[in-house]
Formats: sequence, structure tokens, C-alpha cells
Amino acid sequence: DMVNERVWAYVNSWGAIQQRSKSRKRKNPPKNTNAEIRRKVEKAAVDYAWQYYQEKYYYGCTIESVESLGRGWDLEVRTDSEEWLVEVKGLLNAVVSCELTPNEYEKMQLPAHRKKYVIFVVNNALAEEPGSPIPSIFMRCDDGKWRTEDGLELQVSEKVGAVLKSS
Repeated sequence: DMVNERVWAYVNSWGAIQQRSKSRKRKNPPKNTNAEIRRKVEKAAVDYAWQYYQEKYYYGCTIESVESLGRGWDLEVRTDSEEWLVEVKGLLNAVVSCELTPNEYEKMQLPAHRKKYVIFVVNNALAEEPGSPIPSIFMRCDDGKWRTEDGLELQVSEKVGAVLKSS
């Protein structure tokens, strides 16, 4: 099925991901300055996450897009017993490196959301056959770290900024 194929694609690409991450020592995520490509990547990633949850729960869930509502996440996924607040990040390459907005970061940390907030990163979001997108689904663990089921851990670096205006 689709999920198993993606798992094997991820496993088979792990060496390339590790090699790329070692060869690129950046402090900040690479920024794609092309707004049209950014929109396509983000849409492809959200579509991928939507399909992932439909297949995971065999269509026994409701999925709602809340991207335009500014809640601090993109999708709300509900089953009879679970609710997930899913922030989707789409990337062009195989390195997991992205940023959260201040609102997303704040919501991710709220005690009321911690157990149900998900950071769903889709690497190679625009990949076409024979390639495929690679999902990394991060959830908050009891020790406060954000990890995937297979142990990939997010390194979270806070960023401080300001808006400057003349009067």
C-alpha cells in the first residue's frame, strides 16, 4: 500500500539524507525566494498529509483544512478517539530544515495542544515518479523532545525578531 511504499522510499533514501545533511552545515533553513514554487510545495505537502491521514485511518476520520484561519496549524484530523492538530511543512529537498511562524511556535508549546500537535514535514514535496515525497511526522514525547516514531529528533532553535517602522 501507499504508506509502506513511502516507508521503503524513506528507508532507501536515508543514506542520501544523512550525507546531504552532513555536507550542508547551515544555521538557518534555505529560503526559496520563488513565491509560486513555495505555494506549489506547500499545497503538495498539505495534499500529501491529507491523503496520509485518510489512508492511515481508512477514511474513518474527518479532516478539515484550517490553513486560512490562523490557528497555528493547517489541518485538524479527528477520529472517534483522537484529535490531531497538524502543522504541515513542505520542502523541496531531503534535508529536514524549516521554520515555524511565531503563532505556530506558540501553539506548538501550549500545554493544551502538546499531546495532539503534529509537525508533518514533507521532503521532496514536488517529487514525481519514480521519486516520491518523504514524510517525517514529529510529535512531542514525554521528555519534551519532538521525534518521529523511528527516532528522528527535531532540534528546535528559538529565533527572536522585531518589526521596525518609522513614524
